[in-house]
Amino acid sequence: MFKCNRPQPQPTIDVLIRYRGRRSFHATAQQITEDGMFLNTQLLSLPLNTDIELQFSIGGGNYRIPAVVIDDCSQGIYVGFYALQADICQTFHNLQQRTPTAPLPAAA
Repeated sequence: MFKCNRPQPQPTIDVLIRYRGRRSFHATAQQITEDGMFLNTQLLSLPLNTDIELQFSIGGGNYRIPAVVIDDCSQGIYVGFYALQADICQTFHNLQQRTPTAPLPAAA
């Protein structure tokens, strides 16, 4: 479902992560699906199964979504949405279609 390393550029979305109702952290989101997203958090790591709230704007809509940390890697965390977010996934997909892709290197 998610991968830490992607060969093509993807659009990024600024996200505010609210943790335990009072602490906030900034991250960039990529690889959004109906079920969740990957958040590039740089040096922030949160324990698995931690409940968080995500705040972001995409495609003219503002979202505030409860989520849970489901996995992590050296570049960030994967979060799962508690409810399916099909409209977010479609909006992100439309945004991806407008993002130029880098040409693949020629085979030697």
